[in-house]
Amino acid sequence: MILLVASVANAEKTVLYFGASWCGPCQEFKKILHSPDVAKLLVQYNNFYVDIDEHPDLRTEYGVKKIPTVVIIDEKIVDGKEVETVLFKEIYPSKQALKSALTKYLDKKPVNRPLLKIFEKPVNFFKKALDN
Repeated sequence: MILLVASVANAEKTVLYFGASWCGPCQEFKKILHSPDVAKLLVQYNNFYVDIDEHPDLRTEYGVKKIPTVVIIDEKIVDGKEVETVLFKEIYPSKQALKSALTKYLDKKPVNRPLLKIFEKPVNFFKKALDN
């Protein structure tokens, strides 16, 4: 199975934040995600929160063993097929490590997207498709 992400303003890069409501470090990490300097970078990406208890299939698909974990993926269509490349994956990255990764993979031409309450959107934005 391939995870297809409904694109917001045609962004190709997506940040997935894996966490859980019962996870203390996840709650602390949200403060980093919502800090103004990180939020300024996050608006360049599609952003989704994935609760690992509600979506164990996504946890398995992305090999998430511990939380909080951040994954940055690049989505492209190659020969008519959706292809994902994991650009960054880290368990509880420091603020600086996260900012460095977000800066590294920014689109060359800046885009303006609403913050959409970063990582607060439900996972119904994801849709599954069978790999043909």
